Amino acid sequence: MQTNCTLLAKVVVNKKLNTYRVLFTFDAHNRITVRNAVLQTGDVCSTDYVHASVELTKVIQDGARQLRCANVAIVQ
Repeated sequence: MQTNCTLLAKVVVNKKLNTYRVLFTFDAHNRITVRNAVLQTGDVCSTDYVHASVELTKVIQDGARQLRCANVAIVQ
């Protein structure tokens, strides 16, 4: 069953490892952190990777499918 609520996805850079991580939440009013995230990915790919945007798109689509949400908004 799909829901109509908006899922917020935030792409975070792990500065120690220079990798990307995606945090998912439904809370639009507070800061998005690892503690209040509904779902968090591991380190997706390196920041130097040429096709990083493709990998991040795949991860965001997988997160939306796991959380059964049709609307995804990417926040800064």
